[in-house]
Amino acid sequence: MAADVNVTFSDLNLYPSQEFSLYQVTESGSQYLGTYNTTDTVTLNSEYEYNIVLKPGPLSWFDNPLDNFDLIWNNAPKSLNFAAFFLLIVGVPLLTVRFLWWVMT
Repeated sequence: MAADVNVTFSDLNLYPSQEFSLYQVTESGSQYLGTYNTTDTVTLNSEYEYNIVLKPGPLSWFDNPLDNFDLIWNNAPKSLNFAAFFLLIVGVPLLTVRFLWWVMT
């Protein structure tokens, strides 16, 4: 008979918080064992296989706005990125000329 294995998780500073659900794989499917934090210690029977599913925590968009803007920008569709770039290249000079015309008249 195989011995039990103690698994201790350490916080890897993964973004944002790390809870995970632990499932024991059986012949008839998966059995839910519980939800744990990444700093918990879990005892696993080495005779079974296990699945670990990470559960991301809630995001706060105001903690670090520059990183969150980067996240939105990287996950936006490419067409939106091109449109924003086009508006920046065309819009800023157009607004500058328009403002200068308004000031001169």
